[in-house]
Amino acid sequence: MNLETAIQEKVHTLPVEQQEEVLNFIETLPPKKTPLQRLGQLIDKSLANVPKEIIEKLPVDGSENLDHYLYGKPKK
Repeated sequence: MNLETAIQEKVHTLPVEQQEEVLNFIETLPPKKTPLQRLGQLIDKSLANVPKEIIEKLPVDGSENLDHYLYGKPKK
């Protein structure tokens, strides 16, 4: 017998009032946390709907010349 079936059988034997209490308790449980994603996965997901033409316009040296792109300093 799996866990879900065992729970259902136990709940089925309870009076309706207690079944409602069980339901209310279950509804107050916090949602299951989603597994952590790697930064690369988050970036890929965020960029999934960005048109290819826009992606191609992004600088390839963004990390090396961040100050240039943010503040206008000379490129390295």
